[in-house]
Amino acid sequence: MKKYVSRVYGNGAVIIPKKVREVLKIEPGDIIIWKIDRKNNVAILSVEKDILSNIHDMSLFKGKWTEKIYRDYMSIKKTRK
Repeated sequence: MKKYVSRVYGNGAVIIPKKVREVLKIEPGDIIIWKIDRKNNVAILSVEKDILSNIHDMSLFKGKWTEKIYRDYMSIKKTRK
């Protein structure tokens, strides 16, 4: 099993290694849903392509980033057409 490394920057941003993006088919604008279990194990639960139709729990987007996520989504959606 090959391992991949990422660095966490001051604002919490992380660059996902290219091979991981390819395997998970992650593209700019995708939303990554994380899962933390009772033992604090962390995993990617899913990668959502269309946040408005695929996310069933919109409470994940409450807070100051909601408007930015929506603007980014609309901007990327226009460029994918």
